[in-house]
Amino acid sequence: MAEGVLFDLAGKVLEVAGSFALQEIKLASGVKAELENLNSKVSTIQAVLLDAEKKASHRVAVKDWLERLKDVLHDADDLLDDFSTEALQRKVLMTRNKMTKEVRIFFSSSNQLAYSIKMGHRIKAIRERLNVIENDRMPFHFIESPMEPQVKNMARETYSFVLEEEVIGREDDKKEILKLLLDTNITVKNVSIIPIVGIGGLGKTTLAQLIYNDENVNKNFEVKLWICISNIFDVKRIIKEILEQLTKQKHEESLEMLQNQLQEKLNGKKYFLVLDDVWNEDQEKWLLLRNLLMVGATGSRIIMTTRSERVVRITGATSWHALKGLPQEKAWSLFVKVTFEQGQLPENQAFISLGKEIVEKCGGVPLAIRTIGGLLRSKDSENEWQSFKNFELSKITQEEESDISSILKTLKLSYDHLPSHLKQCFAYCGLFPKDDKIDVKTLICLWAAQGFIKLSNPEQRAEDVGRKYFMELLWRHLTSLEILPKFVVSQEGFNARSSCGWCKNKKATSSGGPSELKELRNLGGRLRIENLGHGKDDMVECKATNMKEKQHLQRLELAWDQMSDREFQIVNDEESLEGLQPHPNLKALELLRYMGVRIPSWVSSLTNLVELRFVINRKLKYLPPLNKLPFLKSLYMKEMEALEYISEEEDSVSNVFGGRYSSSSSKTIEFFPSLFSLVIWKCPNLKGWWRKDYDNEPDHLLLPSFPCLSKLDIVNCPKLTSMPLFPYLKESLILWETSSKVLQQTMKMGTRQRATTSTSTSTSTSSSSCFPLSQLQYLRLWDVNDLESLPEEWLGNLTSIQRLQIRGCPNLTSLPQGIRNLTSLQHLTIINCPHLWERCQRQIGEDWPNIAHVPYVNVDGVNQQ
Repeated sequence: MAEGVLFDLAGKVLEVAGSFALQEIKLASGVKAELENLNSKVSTIQAVLLDAEKKASHRVAVKDWLERLKDVLHDADDLLDDFSTEALQRKVLMTRNKMTKEVRIFFSSSNQLAYSIKMGHRIKAIRERLNVIENDRMPFHFIESPMEPQVKNMARETYSFVLEEEVIGREDDKKEILKLLLDTNITVKNVSIIPIVGIGGLGKTTLAQLIYNDENVNKNFEVKLWICISNIFDVKRIIKEILEQLTKQKHEESLEMLQNQLQEKLNGKKYFLVLDDVWNEDQEKWLLLRNLLMVGATGSRIIMTTRSERVVRITGATSWHALKGLPQEKAWSLFVKVTFEQGQLPENQAFISLGKEIVEKCGGVPLAIRTIGGLLRSKDSENEWQSFKNFELSKITQEEESDISSILKTLKLSYDHLPSHLKQCFAYCGLFPKDDKIDVKTLICLWAAQGFIKLSNPEQRAEDVGRKYFMELLWRHLTSLEILPKFVVSQEGFNARSSCGWCKNKKATSSGGPSELKELRNLGGRLRIENLGHGKDDMVECKATNMKEKQHLQRLELAWDQMSDREFQIVNDEESLEGLQPHPNLKALELLRYMGVRIPSWVSSLTNLVELRFVINRKLKYLPPLNKLPFLKSLYMKEMEALEYISEEEDSVSNVFGGRYSSSSSKTIEFFPSLFSLVIWKCPNLKGWWRKDYDNEPDHLLLPSFPCLSKLDIVNCPKLTSMPLFPYLKESLILWETSSKVLQQTMKMGTRQRATTSTSTSTSTSSSSCFPLSQLQYLRLWDVNDLESLPEEWLGNLTSIQRLQIRGCPNLTSLPQGIRNLTSLQHLTIINCPHLWERCQRQIGEDWPNIAHVPYVNVDGVNQQ
């Protein structure tokens, strides 16, 4: 029985009973009295539950008593659920406009009397069962504790000595930490902190002991100190212990005198301090200690061992050493050492086979391996080993406490620090099979269904509170323990947010539609609405969704029905989309098969948008201003046949470039300040970003640049000739069935910069990174029919290029000598470029000397090297 679970269940019974049962439902006075007696009885029993649940781990009789109590409390919970249903039903019926015959019967005196008598019998039966259980508790002498206290554990004390030959499998960890410890390049602070983080029993203390006693540490530090903190973080005690190690004397002075002596002893000295087993999550306490320790000389180091990443974060450490379980071969070596005589494998293969199965269940936790190995060392028969594996191992944390107290004190410490509501959430994970993978969203829903999630106000959502619970368990490393119930979460499931999908079935008789979303104000995460219609009825449905009130929604995907060409003239999509305006908190928006000509202006007001997708919007001709969305990282446009220009702003240079060149009195807004990825696919009539042609000087000098764009794909846009500049691309540039003019505009920047650099009288030199595409790693030029050459003046910019693919460029006649300077180029692929076939043949081609340095060259499917 997980400690705190029944305490929480009893609290739920009391909370529900007091919240509405007596107030909302008219019961006979005798029944009310029974309900009040039940309330009093549960309250009395709850006061001893925390003590009872602790004693149940080693007293079978107490465990049985709790099992009986659990059954009764669940019945009481069911009873109150019936009260809830009754109260809700009456509330709903009373809000109706008309008092139907059925309603009048429901509220009649005879009906209420019958209900009162029925519930009275149930309450009395439960109360009598609780009386018996309460009387049976007397021999156990439980201690009353009506409030859940802060759990305290016996202080765990450690020391610095270790026998190195007894430690297995931590050689690499030791080397990694010693490297950090002795690194002279760390000069941010005089004293730096190196945390070691991992679950209980992994050997954090042992690893710290190995490092503390290493020869290099002895040589490099004037002072070495070892302080065991455990769960009580008392700054005065810590200072006293440090001083006692430094002076070999007892210290009982005030904190003021102690801190003065500490600074005197450590000032200017290069010291090494281990703070072992830290649990403190109070930042003020930590800062109080840290400030006193900062007086050491440059190069001083503090190693901290802890189970909690939260403890690490309050120290300000930016990184830590995450200690993992031992690899299987090392875990087996440790098991052999502690289990078999003189660490030698037995001749009986059955012991070896069983031992490996047992070691696998230990999850690489050295403490678990040592403790279980010690237990098995005294078991001589194969049957005893088999029995241990099949029966005792699975319940070792519940029934073997007296024999393995050392492992329990360590592995249960994280669990004991949990509040009761988290204990029952964690205990619930034990219902899943070992190594089972489940979606976290599903787990949270199950927790909510069990009533484990507590909402402190009506505005909170169970999903958000449940995710907070789960993160608490992760922070405390409880979802990684092997001895306690194992729970593994897939990364995909963890990242998933709540979703709600609605799909209208034309053949269905249900009148349901998007308007059913109206009252779901707390919808969060991802919402996808499919098969939206294009008619007036659909427009009315969309306007009734009340999407603007759904402030928790993160991603909205709107997909309309497919339409035939003859249906194009009769659409109400613009009005429908106007009615689907979301809350400004929205992070991602996708429009699929939208048949409007324009996009509502509200899109520009979604200032928190990170991702925007337009897919198969065949009639869309006018886009709203997008360049001012401050956090937009990804813009995706595909199959937009009617689109000719992306921006319609032309009234001034200021508007064209998003205010970048506005007067000093105006507020400057950078052009697409966060855009990372831009994809434009199959927009056959797209001519340019703006209607005005900025290809000629001096207008070309005014073109704005994407400041953060790293990935650009332009595919099947044969009429596109003008784009904003993209000199800072890093990841990739793909031009496919697109004019080379798009690329030439950006590369002209390099020509101007080189001219400026060559005539400059400044003593500083221009970095290559200032030239366009100098950071680009991947370039693909496919079916760029007007590409006739790769000019030397801009090819030299591509100093970071690693992969270059050229395909279907019939007018490209040669590869220039400038390719020789592309020293980062690893892969060159040339396909269907007739003039280059012979020129790029290995050893004999005219252009071969220009590309011979490239490790991988493929021409028309033939590897040249």
